[in-house]
Amino acid sequence: MKIEINTKYKKNSLLLSIATIVVGALLFTNPEEFIKILSYILGAIFLIYSISQFIFYYKSKLNITLISAAATFIIGFIFFFLASAIEVAIRYLIGAWLLFTGITKLIDTLSYPNKDNYFVTNLIIAILIMIIGFYIILVSNIILSTIGIIIMIYGSLEVTNCIVNLFEQKKEKKEEKIKDAVIINKNKKD
Repeated sequence: MKIEINTKYKKNSLLLSIATIVVGALLFTNPEEFIKILSYILGAIFLIYSISQFIFYYKSKLNITLISAAATFIIGFIFFFLASAIEVAIRYLIGAWLLFTGITKLIDTLSYPNKDNYFVTNLIIAILIMIIGFYIILVSNIILSTIGIIIMIYGSLEVTNCIVNLFEQKKEKKEEKIKDAVIINKNKKD
C-alpha cells in the first residue's frame, strides 16, 4: 500500500517552515519587542473572546459562561496591559528554576560521603547551573534569544526536509513511469 502526500500540504509545510525561521530570527534579534507584540496580540484575542462570552452570557444566563468570560477577560487584560512584565516574568521564572536546581544539586553533592571524581563533576555542574540561573535573571533576553536560535535551527531542518521530500517525490514519479512500461517483443513467434 502506497500513501501519497498532497502537494498542497508540502507547499504549506514549506511556507510554515520558512515562517518558523522568520519568527526565530525576530525572537533572536529583538526578543523584548517580539514578546510585547505577541502579548498584545494574545491579549486582544482574549479580550475579544471574553466580550463574546459576556454577550453569550446575557443571552443564555449560564453561570459557566460568566466565569469563562471573566477569566478570559482577566487573562486578556494581563497580556494586553502588562506585556513587558511577561518577558521579565519568563526570565525570572526560568532563572529561579535553574538557581533552585543548582542549589539542590549542590546540597546533594556536598552531602555525598566520598570525595571522588563523581563529587568533583557534580560540584562543577551544580556551580555552573547556579551561574547560568543568575545570568538569566540578571541579563535580559538571553533565554529568549536562545529559544530564537533553536526555532531557527528547527525551521531550517524542516525546510531541508521539505526540499529533500520534493526531490524524492520527483524521483519516485520518474521511477513509476519506468515500472509501468510494457516491453513488446516483435521477434517472438506465436
